[in-house]
Amino acid sequence: MDQFSIDIVSSDYKVKPVVIQEDFAILVGVRPLFFHFVVIQSEGSANFRHIKTNQFHLHKFDLASEYFHLKSRVEKNDKKERLYIKSRDCLQMSLDQEMNYWMTLDFLGFEVKIERDTGQWFLDILEKEMKRVISSIKNLSAREHQVELLEKLQLPVNGEYDFESIVWRCMQFELNLFARNKNKIRGISSLYPHLLKVNGELSEIDLNRIADVLDLLDQFCNCEFCREYAAMFDKAHNLYFPQKIYIRGKQKFSLKKIKEGVRLMYARLSPADQISLIYLLDYSPFILITLSYFNGLETEQELISLLCRDFQPDSKEEQKTREQISLISWFRKIAGTQI
Repeated sequence: MDQFSIDIVSSDYKVKPVVIQEDFAILVGVRPLFFHFVVIQSEGSANFRHIKTNQFHLHKFDLASEYFHLKSRVEKNDKKERLYIKSRDCLQMSLDQEMNYWMTLDFLGFEVKIERDTGQWFLDILEKEMKRVISSIKNLSAREHQVELLEKLQLPVNGEYDFESIVWRCMQFELNLFARNKNKIRGISSLYPHLLKVNGELSEIDLNRIADVLDLLDQFCNCEFCREYAAMFDKAHNLYFPQKIYIRGKQKFSLKKIKEGVRLMYARLSPADQISLIYLLDYSPFILITLSYFNGLETEQELISLLCRDFQPDSKEEQKTREQISLISWFRKIAGTQI
């Protein structure tokens, strides 16, 4: 990969190279809560080459805890076998007999070695975050830290909680990560407490927000964009609503009918997906596509492509949206929320 392209992407996305090969490069940015991966590939003929870009975000705890598991297995590896870890579906890391780290990304489909001269800085960051993971696990074994976390999350101190679970370790990690900002709750810590309080009912405000969005669907009916995603709308609509609450280009049911359908739809979601849906209302007017993603009918990348279609890839708007979708994906995974 030519240095000019790497420099441009590094500057635009605020990332640094970790792997550089002839036809591609993997760059990473360290955000407050996430690792931001940007992969650039050179494609085309000898006469005309163009750059293809892919990007994704991983929660720091997700990758750092997997990195910790990888390193902790080294001492037990008597046969000196290749060791692998997988963080979500997009990234796999491995450690060979010579203690070299390798990385596999799903859209590349093959392993690449993290050379020390290019990627050591990234391994150093992982080492730092791994130590924060270890510290978080140790903290949660002490009652005083458990109480501190519960008070921060505004949860009953005398309740019963599984502090050894990954979700509590992740929230302790976030508490340690943002220790200097005592008034700010971010990440999983901003979502999981609601899971413990959810009553399975929609507030009137959120019900109206969802109903209003569904009532506006016909505005998109005749545009090229809507035709492209019409099947996505229909799949979720047919799955979640016992009777059609809208028919593209035709007379819609009354707002009362829409609200009845929304209540039934909402009741079918798991508690964590109920929370996720309300959370994503601030980012997605496409409620049915979000539901389609919850049920596994669409992928995370398809949802991101839809929500970010009007943004520049390196814009603050797209990066914020990508982080929120990544957070929801991680939240649903560790909270066991698949329908």
